Amino acid sequence: MSLSCKIKGSFSKFLNCGLSPRKLALTLALGVAIGVLPLPWGTTLLCAAAALVFRLNQAGIQVINYLAYPLQLMLFFPFYRLGERLFPTRVIAPAERNSGAAMFLVSHAAESTIKAMGAWLLIAPELAILLYCISLLIFRRKART
Repeated sequence: MSLSCKIKGSFSKFLNCGLSPRKLALTLALGVAIGVLPLPWGTTLLCAAAALVFRLNQAGIQVINYLAYPLQLMLFFPFYRLGERLFPTRVIAPAERNSGAAMFLVSHAAESTIKAMGAWLLIAPELAILLYCISLLIFRRKART
């Protein structure tokens, strides 16, 4: 049995795990939308929380989250750049930068991460809605056959 047949079989089992097309679409949409969050350590916990709140398949949302990891890596720097453009900060004088270089780096990194998460918060809802609508159509068609 080829790898593609095994993947198709696993996907069919996932689709037939007892969840409605709406729950499957929500699992996919939230798994991807949360999975691209520019905060690598936080996506697993957030997906687990979303699955609990919406009563989704925990294993399914985590698999989707991990499959979205390459997309998260690709979007990491664009989210940081978008965050810097959307939420500009004051210009820091060189003397201020040099006075506490380590503290400056830590505070700048934390600030940049918060800005990147702000950019993600602006994009993620639209991404989730789009993925939900598209996947719901696909899962409903699959359920009919």
